Amino acid sequence: MNLSGLILKLSGWKLKVSVPDYPKSIICVAPHTSNWDFILGKLAYSAIGRKAGFLMKEAWFFFPL
Repeated sequence: MNLSGLILKLSGWKLKVSVPDYPKSIICVAPHTSNWDFILGKLAYSAIGRKAGFLMKEAWFFFPL
């Protein structure tokens, strides 16, 4: 288990993956119920050993980001 999986487990989350690991895909998530959606999504994707990039609107990039 990696660090992402451990964080999710300690938070009470369980992962059940039913989608194959496609070589390329696009996942669109909107609207968000909170800003935690992004963090939990990135943790979950990392916990199953997959890598993903993301796009974010310009308003989120302010000093020191």
